[in-house]
Amino acid sequence: MGFNVIERAKACVDGALPMLSAMCEKMGLVELIDCKLGNRDNRIVTTGNAIKAMMMNIVSGRKPLYRLERFYENTDTEKLFGQDVAPEHLTDDTMARVLDDLYDIGPKKIMTELAMLTINRFEIPVTSIHAETTSKNVYGEYAGCAEDEELLPDKAWLK
Repeated sequence: MGFNVIERAKACVDGALPMLSAMCEKMGLVELIDCKLGNRDNRIVTTGNAIKAMMMNIVSGRKPLYRLERFYENTDTEKLFGQDVAPEHLTDDTMARVLDDLYDIGPKKIMTELAMLTINRFEIPVTSIHAETTSKNVYGEYAGCAEDEELLPDKAWLK
């Protein structure tokens, strides 16, 4: 034998990622997105798998997109995303292109279709639906506000 198996072995610490991957597969996330977009430019990481990678990152550790490659460097990416997908393929450039693609088809539309697909696939009884439509957040310091001051509206108009 000309090689040592131990030298070729890679220690992986996947944590919750295999479970999250299985959930994405059961919901049909990758298939839905790839069906809508195809594999643009014959990328190694399809749009569906890239969205899956971002979602799994958000749920299990939350690294910024420019560090996604590093987030997956000690995981079995072939098990999570398929053959030939390595951590070095999950770059910020790849994710930026994928987010542009997702914008083209409409993230709200995909989210709605995925929710309906999941409800139907798992026969989840639905008696009502509530959708949060807020899409704007405001953060920061406000001029003239003391640090301990409560930010409540003036209730003088109630009198």
